[in-house]
Amino acid sequence: QLTLDQARKIAARFARGSVGDVEIVDTDSGPAIVVINNQRKAGTTNFLLLQKRDGKFRLSAQGRLDAEKFSHANWSSELIDADEDGFEELLFTGKDPSESRNLRRVVLFVPNDERTYSMQITGETTPRGTPRIQWLSNAAGADAAAYRTALRQKARSMIKK
Repeated sequence: QLTLDQARKIAARFARGSVGDVEIVDTDSGPAIVVINNQRKAGTTNFLLLQKRDGKFRLSAQGRLDAEKFSHANWSSELIDADEDGFEELLFTGKDPSESRNLRRVVLFVPNDERTYSMQITGETTPRGTPRIQWLSNAAGADAAAYRTALRQKARSMIKK
């Protein structure tokens, strides 16, 4: 059984920046490590998916967290089962480093599919208190419906804080 401490040490071998949040998830091909690769100064923070192949953990996917017009952010992760299939997905939340802006970016990563779904929220709400969400193109389509629901719920919880 892989511990978080072991996962953090393994992830450190692959990270170019500092190791941020580390999660262990079950996938179709066994346990995997997902880590935030903090490269905040450069504005290029990303995440890494490490899976065991031939007895060793190897980089099997990576994705950008910082993006154009949203970089140098503070990123955290949490596990959720967004599509209720028994496999956990990762919800990455980034906060704009500028204290004057309430901009946040949320990226949901599905390890089994190696797909991401993203949105941004500005902190603004509708008159009924619903967060205004800017959906990114990867969150469009019928296959993303369950993930949009999870992202909406996260947006509501972030606005309430």
